[in-house]
Amino acid sequence: MTIKPSAYLRCRAGKGWLRGLGALVAAAALLAAAWVVEFECAVSPHKLPLAAQEFLAEHYPQQTPALVERAYDDFRITYEVFFHTGAHVRFSCRGAFRALDSRQLPIPAAIVPEAVRAYAAKHYPGAAVTKLEHERREWEVRLSNGMELSFDDREFFLTGYDD
Repeated sequence: MTIKPSAYLRCRAGKGWLRGLGALVAAAALLAAAWVVEFECAVSPHKLPLAAQEFLAEHYPQQTPALVERAYDDFRITYEVFFHTGAHVRFSCRGAFRALDSRQLPIPAAIVPEAVRAYAAKHYPGAAVTKLEHERREWEVRLSNGMELSFDDREFFLTGYDD
């Protein structure tokens, strides 16, 4: 004996895949829209994560930030601090140092990793580090003489340079 579903049930069961496909397309559209969303807004320096506030107090005690921005880009929140001298520092959402660009002014030596300082002093005497950026597994460094160097962050060997 076979039980046949009613015509109503057969009709509803056949369109279930269509609803599932519609939900999948809607989710993909929302994800694509969120992927390109980026925004920046000014915040008070007191809204910086504690680690970032301590970093600034230690390395830039005499300077007051001109602007502090909180940015959301590529599903990450970052903070960027701009000074009146033209320098700016970027932090992760937890306040970890990510980048510092001081234009032509030297970066405080305590911020630059020792291996980078030693390499720059040996091969480019008299040149100061003016930009320092840590991305994934690499340190990118710009010197005051225009040289741009890249170092592996684990063993600190030179991975590239651009003059």
